Amino acid sequence: MSVSPPWRGAAALGLGTAQFGLDYGIANDRGICPPEDVAAILEAAAAAGIGVLDTAPAYGTAEQVLGEVLPSTHRFRIVTKTPHLAGLRDEGQVRRAVRDSFTASRAKLRRGRLAGLLTHNANDLLRPGGPALWAAMTELKRAGEVEHIGASIYSAGQLDAVLARYPLDMVQLPWNAVDGRIDLARLAALADQGIELHARSVFLQGLLLAPPAHAVQVSPEAGALVGRWRDAVAASGADPLAAALGAVIGRPEIGTALVGVTRPEELAGILQAVAAAPPPVAPVQSTDDLVLNPALWPSGGRPAAILTGAAVALRPTASGDTVVLAVHAKEAGAARGTVRIGPIDRAAGEATLALQNAEGLPATWQDEAVALASRLAFEQLGLRRLIAPCARAGWTSAGGRFILDDKSYWERT
Repeated sequence: MSVSPPWRGAAALGLGTAQFGLDYGIANDRGICPPEDVAAILEAAAAAGIGVLDTAPAYGTAEQVLGEVLPSTHRFRIVTKTPHLAGLRDEGQVRRAVRDSFTASRAKLRRGRLAGLLTHNANDLLRPGGPALWAAMTELKRAGEVEHIGASIYSAGQLDAVLARYPLDMVQLPWNAVDGRIDLARLAALADQGIELHARSVFLQGLLLAPPAHAVQVSPEAGALVGRWRDAVAASGADPLAAALGAVIGRPEIGTALVGVTRPEELAGILQAVAAAPPPVAPVQSTDDLVLNPALWPSGGRPAAILTGAAVALRPTASGDTVVLAVHAKEAGAARGTVRIGPIDRAAGEATLALQNAEGLPATWQDEAVALASRLAFEQLGLRRLIAPCARAGWTSAGGRFILDDKSYWERT
């Protein structure tokens, strides 16, 4: 008979700090948290035994605010991130950017040593400047300026690609009650390797706790998924807040579950919710990236383009194991064709990519639509290989098919 692990409660929580420096989160109705409330939140968190603060240079003034309001004797483990490095390929430029940013972070936070440094975008490790980025992070660790180095990842495929290249010792990943993209076996394997795991998106940017209409604004599929989960929670007799938190901190593989708050009262509610283990809830999960990855959500309740290029924009019409994107002119108008990615073989990390009903598309539009869909496949879905039924520029011919793998993609990007 299996024995449940001891309930960790607040000790398994960490505080995300994006709301301390940015107006962040789909369910955030307040905006940036005032410094006096940040101080109160941190005081309550310390008293409850919360041990981790997650921040980043990209979180506006968050690092500065933390440095100003935290007492010098605090015992929080602080994890920050690298700056945005898109466009930097020169090894010296990458190393300087990482070193200068980390030095600035430590100065703002008023700490000589931090617990962790993660790449804010794991794709930076896959681009041509990736080795220089990892070398700079390793130098900081060897110098004793940071304890752990690793990456913030968005998909299982992206995680596999990064781990194949670099020995991460800390990973921040999306994990919540409805996200089945990184399964329990994968979590256990990571923990067995000694990798410290931090889970973000515990509330799916608030969708799991907000009225169902909020999820419908993302997509009908998101609304249906959240609705099924809320029904399962109600059937168990659990509270949605306690159930969402319990699904994450109940996993011993996950060292820290990151939560974001904008008011002391919100933290008090979370602490009350984790005081005891919630009743078990029947699993309701999805692997649909367009539902689970906030980077792919539309904005402002509008059916926004997933990606926009020089001439065309791609808008989702179907998702799941097969993603279908309508090809529009950048200036809007009726769909001129579709791009199909799928079916996705998640174990192999590959999918077929095909243009459909695109006979009237100019050749340049077709090329750009394929390029944008490839970007979605490799950078957001974390795929490792795309297969096309017909020739595409830069793709390799093999056995009557045409293939673009992640290594070739990143070398060209």
